[in-house]
Amino acid sequence: MTQLFLLLVALFAASCSAPTTDTSDNSGSTTGEPTEDPTYHGEIRAVVERNCIGCHDPGGIGPFELHNYESVSAVAELSLRAIESGAMPPWQPDPDCRDMQNDRIMSDEDRQRFADWVASGKPQGNPDDYVAPEFERGQLGEPDIRARPTGPFRPSVAAGDEYRCFVLDADFAVDTFVTGLNVDPGNRALVHHSNMFIASPAHVTTVDALEAEFPEPGYPCFGNPGISTVNLIGAWVPGMEPIQLPEGYAVRVPAGSKIVMQTHFNSLYADLDDVSQEFQMWTRDTPPDKVVRAMPLANLNFVVPAGDQNSVHEMNIRYLGDEPLEVFGTAAHLHLLASEVKLEVLRGGDDRQCLLDIPDWDFAWQQAYFFEDHAWATVNPGDNIRLTCVFDNSPENQPVVDGMRIMPDEVRWGGETFDEMCVAFMIVAEPYEEPGGGDLCDEFRTCRNGCDDPFGIGCVFNCAVEEITCGECLVFAAQDCGARHCPNELRAASPCLLQCAQGAQAGGDVDQCLRDTCPDERDELAGCMRPALETGLCNEDLRECNVEL
Repeated sequence: MTQLFLLLVALFAASCSAPTTDTSDNSGSTTGEPTEDPTYHGEIRAVVERNCIGCHDPGGIGPFELHNYESVSAVAELSLRAIESGAMPPWQPDPDCRDMQNDRIMSDEDRQRFADWVASGKPQGNPDDYVAPEFERGQLGEPDIRARPTGPFRPSVAAGDEYRCFVLDADFAVDTFVTGLNVDPGNRALVHHSNMFIASPAHVTTVDALEAEFPEPGYPCFGNPGISTVNLIGAWVPGMEPIQLPEGYAVRVPAGSKIVMQTHFNSLYADLDDVSQEFQMWTRDTPPDKVVRAMPLANLNFVVPAGDQNSVHEMNIRYLGDEPLEVFGTAAHLHLLASEVKLEVLRGGDDRQCLLDIPDWDFAWQQAYFFEDHAWATVNPGDNIRLTCVFDNSPENQPVVDGMRIMPDEVRWGGETFDEMCVAFMIVAEPYEEPGGGDLCDEFRTCRNGCDDPFGIGCVFNCAVEEITCGECLVFAAQDCGARHCPNELRAASPCLLQCAQGAQAGGDVDQCLRDTCPDERDELAGCMRPALETGLCNEDLRECNVEL
C-alpha cells in the first residue's frame, strides 16, 4: 500500500498583504478615480496601507519600511518598477481561474495613482487629507487553548533561511473541535511563516523522538515535519488576521494528537534573536455540522531529467466518493525548481473547472487560497481531478550553494531541499460523522471481519479507509512489509495505488479502482502479498497500529 492519507507540508507559506480585508469595493480603492495631482497624505498613504503594510511595516519581514512619507518617498521609483512588473504585491494565482478572498491584486486605480504621484514629484500634501482604508478585523476574544514550543529558539543561520519544527505543549485528552485560530509569531522580523500540523496519535512517538535528538527546542525540517501523514490545522503569514471558520464548521483534532509547528526563519534583514511563538485555538464544546480538512493530491512518481527546462507532469485522479465534495479553498506545495502548477476538475468533454492556476511558481510566496462565497466549487462522484506540475531543471535555474550555482541532476519526489514535490490540496468541508469508539483501528478490524477474503489486499485496502488515523498508521506498516517481501510488485503497482488511494479519501472502493485501472499489477501484488499476510510476516510492522492479521 502506498501513502494513503498524504497531508503534506506548506499549505501555508509566506504571504505579505494588507493586514485585513478591504471592504470598500471590489477594486480595493476607497478614494475614487486617480486625481491629476495625488499627494502622499491625500491618496498614496492609503494605497500603501491597502497593498504593502503587513510586510513593509516596522518590525515586519520586508527589507524596508513603508510607514511614513519619508520611507515611501525614498523607494518610490523602485517600488513603481516592482508594481509595474507585477512582482509587488506578491500574488501568484491567475485571477481568471477563480475568485479568491483577500487577493493581493493591486487595482488599476491604485497602480495609476501611485505612478501619477511619482511622475508629479512625490508631493507630500496635507496630513488632514488622509482617509484611512476600511478593514474587517477578526474578533475572537480570549483563546481557549494556547500551545507553545518547549522554549524560545534562536535561529543559527545568519542572513539566510532556516526551517525548524517544534512539538507544541498542548495535550488533547479528548477529541477537540477548533473553530478559530491565530498565531503569535513572536518576532515578525525573523519569522517568515509558520505552519501548524496535527500529528495523529500513531505518529506522536516519531515527532517526540525527532525533537529529543537536539538539546535546543525543535528539530530541522524542510520538506515535511518528519512524517508524511499530517493534517494542516493553521498557519501564520505576514499580515494575517485570526481565522474564524464559518458557523457550524470546525477542524477535528483527535484525542491523543500533538500539534507540530513548522517555522521558516529568515534572517536576511534582521539580527538573530530569541523567538517565542504561540499557537492560539478557539473551540466548540459540541461536534460541528461540517468538519474541515485539507485533502491532498500528490504525484510521487515523476522524474525530472537533468537539464530539462520544461518538464511537464500530469496526474489524473478519479474521485471515488459517494457524495459530492464541497471545496472552498486550495493550496499547492512544490520546491525550488517548480515553475507552474495547476489543479482542475474535469467533468467530461470540455467541462473543466479551474481550482488553482499558478503560472509562475515561487517557493517563497506559497500559501493557501480561500474562495469567495460565490466561487465555492463542487467535485461530484466520478469527476476527475487533474494535477499538473511543471519543473525547470535547466542549468540557469539551479540554486546557488556556497556562492556557486550547482549543476543540474535528475530530480524525483523527496522531502530534502534539492528534491521536488508535486502536491496540491483541496480544502473541503464534509458532514461530521461521529468516529467509532474504542482503540486505534477498531473500525478496520470490524470491517475486515466482514470480508469474504480477509487476507486479500482488496479487503485490507478498503477497510483501511474506514478510519483515517488507522489508515495513516497502516500506510507505513504496509509499505514496510510490502517493500521487504514484494518490492518489485509494490513498485509496479505504486502509481495506480496512489491514484486510487487518493480518489478514495472521502469514501469509495479502492480495490475496484485497482481492478479497473491496473488489474495486472493489482493481481501480481495480491498474489505476492497473500503468503506474507496469511503467515503473519507483516504483523511486526502492523503491531504499532494495534492490528494483527
